[in-house]
Amino acid sequence: MIQAESITKRYGSQLVLSRLSLSFGSRGLVAILGRSGCGKTTLLNILGGLEHDYEGSLQIDGMASSSFDEKDWDSYRSDLVGFVFQDAHLVDYLNVADNVRLALDMAQDHESLAYDNADELVQRALDEVGLSGLESHMPSELSGGQAQRVAVARALVKNPRVILADEPTGALDIQSSRQVMDLLAQASKSRLVIVVTHNRELAHEYAGRVIELGERCVVSDTKPGEEPPAEKPEPQETPEPESTGAEAGLAFHKPQQRSRLIRRTALSHMRNKRQRAIITTVVAALGIMGMCLALSVQDGARAYTRQVAATTLATNPIVIQQNGTAAAISQVAINDVDSTSGTDETPTEVTTSPIAEDVTFAALQGSRASDLQEFLWYVNSAQSSIWDNAYDVQVGYDEPLDLYDSAGTCIVDDGSATLLKNLSLSHVFGSDGEDALSNVLPDPTSLVRELPYNEHTGKSPYELLAGKMPTEYDEAVIITDRQGRVSDYFLYATGIADLQALKDVSADLLLNKQDTQIPGISDSYSFDDLLGREFTIMPACDYYVQSGSGWMKVTQGSSQMDQALANAPKLKIVGIVRESAEIKDVAETGAIGYSSTLIPWLVEHCNQSEVAVAQKASPDVDVFTGRKFSEESRGSKQAAEAARARGAFRAVVDEMELSPAKRAYIDSLSDEQVVALREHFKDYFDENGNLTISAEDVATVSALSDEDFVHDIESIAPPTLNSAYAQNMEELGAADIDKPTSIRIYPAGVDERTQIVNEIDSFNSNVVGDDSAPLSYEDMSQRGVEQVTKVVGVVNNALVALMVLALALSVFMLFSVTSVAAIERRAEIGTLRALGAARRDIVKLFSWENALIGLIAGCVGSFAALIASFPLSYTIANLTGETRLVSPTPWTVIPALAVGIILAVLSGLVPAIRAARKDPVQALR
Repeated sequence: MIQAESITKRYGSQLVLSRLSLSFGSRGLVAILGRSGCGKTTLLNILGGLEHDYEGSLQIDGMASSSFDEKDWDSYRSDLVGFVFQDAHLVDYLNVADNVRLALDMAQDHESLAYDNADELVQRALDEVGLSGLESHMPSELSGGQAQRVAVARALVKNPRVILADEPTGALDIQSSRQVMDLLAQASKSRLVIVVTHNRELAHEYAGRVIELGERCVVSDTKPGEEPPAEKPEPQETPEPESTGAEAGLAFHKPQQRSRLIRRTALSHMRNKRQRAIITTVVAALGIMGMCLALSVQDGARAYTRQVAATTLATNPIVIQQNGTAAAISQVAINDVDSTSGTDETPTEVTTSPIAEDVTFAALQGSRASDLQEFLWYVNSAQSSIWDNAYDVQVGYDEPLDLYDSAGTCIVDDGSATLLKNLSLSHVFGSDGEDALSNVLPDPTSLVRELPYNEHTGKSPYELLAGKMPTEYDEAVIITDRQGRVSDYFLYATGIADLQALKDVSADLLLNKQDTQIPGISDSYSFDDLLGREFTIMPACDYYVQSGSGWMKVTQGSSQMDQALANAPKLKIVGIVRESAEIKDVAETGAIGYSSTLIPWLVEHCNQSEVAVAQKASPDVDVFTGRKFSEESRGSKQAAEAARARGAFRAVVDEMELSPAKRAYIDSLSDEQVVALREHFKDYFDENGNLTISAEDVATVSALSDEDFVHDIESIAPPTLNSAYAQNMEELGAADIDKPTSIRIYPAGVDERTQIVNEIDSFNSNVVGDDSAPLSYEDMSQRGVEQVTKVVGVVNNALVALMVLALALSVFMLFSVTSVAAIERRAEIGTLRALGAARRDIVKLFSWENALIGLIAGCVGSFAALIASFPLSYTIANLTGETRLVSPTPWTVIPALAVGIILAVLSGLVPAIRAARKDPVQALR
């Protein structure tokens, strides 16, 4: 069965066994005697596969152990060897039956059998050792002899081929010793039993072979190599396991999964150490709770940031101006305010901040006109993603917008509400009182505005309540707040409520009439009441009618005005919208939102009007008076400067041989053109204002054709370079459709705003040439969003630090508990290894326990966080007024469970691996 040849074992420099050779048969009881320290236990550990660091060879059924790996030795101990130690080494938290069953469950070849008739095999083993009826007793309730007999039953239950007993009677009285030896002697009839003992009397009484060890070698051997005759085994009522019985050959099997055993053992240990498990679970749950609360506050803070950002961005779009002076100055001012905030250190000198310098430079740089049309082409191209990141991109022109209600009252003049003007309250409150009242009432320019609506993606910061979104120039919607409300200011300003009744009440109050009541307005309006309402759009050019040689503006209340209003287009309410949830905090008093096509329609309409066409045809003539602009400007400072420059030009022209057409064209130049030419050729003027040019220049100018001469002059000073002409065109609402004056971009969110700004900056980096200027944009939302983001970022970092601290405390607790448990369970680990447990089984055992603690901690911690979030939210709401800064969600349970399990397993992994690597021989000492 087992043959040891030339076994040599050292502990450091101490030689314990020297070239020891022994052979053992397949059955019989062999006793090994010898003084303490002579190597008896070491020899037994080598034979049992617990000790591998030795010289020599060991053969088991003719198979050399030198070919065994760690898994083979584990299989060898679990299948073929049963151990009985001097100390019973029972697992203290398992009862008698479970201690015996432990060996059966460890047997690699018994995995399927163990769960079919395991209870029957355990009961039979206990019957054999005379412990029937003590199955449910704990090890602490047994005597020393009973505990040792349980150890014998544990060794017998899996029907091993070899039983190795190390001083099984060393701690027992004589009666208990004989009981144990009787059991071992009975077992030796069908298997090999090797007993290490100091008791010579019992050894010679029970053993068929006695081996005595001396100094590192065999002193005597009564029957070397002999094997007692086999005895016919008594019939068994229950079947024995087939593959590892006494007559089976040596065979190793692939290690089985012992998940059920590990789970059952882990649960039993937790029940036995419930107080420690509860404390550990509570500490871990506190860490999980802190993590869940931190995540809830982080989610709430992010939601709050998004809400504030959406609110800010909805009311403060990115504005790009054709003349970017104001935008450039505002951006520099914002950046300079940020840069002036320094440290709290006491200064040792007075330093300067270049605010005025930066603002002046920015103003000069931004004063150059930007080509907004080129930027619009880029925005509408496939290269740009601005439309994907924006609610809307609105194109602006210097185009007045006037609206009239059904009674013919002007309710919007040049884009501003006229409510206070229509009420005429200055005689009641005085001009100062009226100004104070206007400061309290909503911004008059907010009554009518273009509705942000992305027709490409359907995005809008507003939700449709009824009707449809406006798409045509003559369509509009009524904008309400999130609850579908509008203010009475909106109702009176738009003429939906009776303004005349309010004016009458104002007069009665002024006269101190008794029982004067402010007229009530309807508490609500159905959608049908509002849908279909119409307002009159009055283009600026349609105010003018031809009169004699000029054009005159019609007056309010005249028949001509009534006729103009009757012929004017109507703006129809086709929908009702409300603020979306993203911008619900924006104060909305009610407004009329028109489509993106209205203003371009007005521009085209006015450009094609008869009066605008007449003005364009005669840019030097005031179409309203029929007189030349130069005649109207006589006597002004500009006219005097132009007269001096004109005289200098004429003095040179008289000396030049120019064609009559060229002379006539120079005489027809407006004052603005002459001043522009004077500025362009300023280097040719002396200090007395005289123009001097070389003969070569004279020849060059004279050689030009009349057409080229006119073209060159107009490239420097175009005919439209006339402030009076420009004022007339502006008055008529005639603008260049290809030259927008502003672009307003409404970002759909904070991240989207960043992408839009990056695109604008990228576009600017590609602007080249002296005639082009980079876009100057005004982003008033930048400071507010960045401040909120910065504060929320600080809060998030603090929460992350607290979360890490709480989880670190949990990790430390789990690590400490696992380390202490590994020390306390040292003997248990050695016993499990002797029974055939692999190192990974030990790791799994500890990991299962920690995973169960982590699972419970995750449930308890997430539930506790959910409960604690309510008073926390209430407290934060009282301190800040914000109810959304804590955002608990049941979905945090899932990450809490995952974090709890993973954290618990990882925390105990190092101590578990250390425990698994511990030498089982050392652990059993």
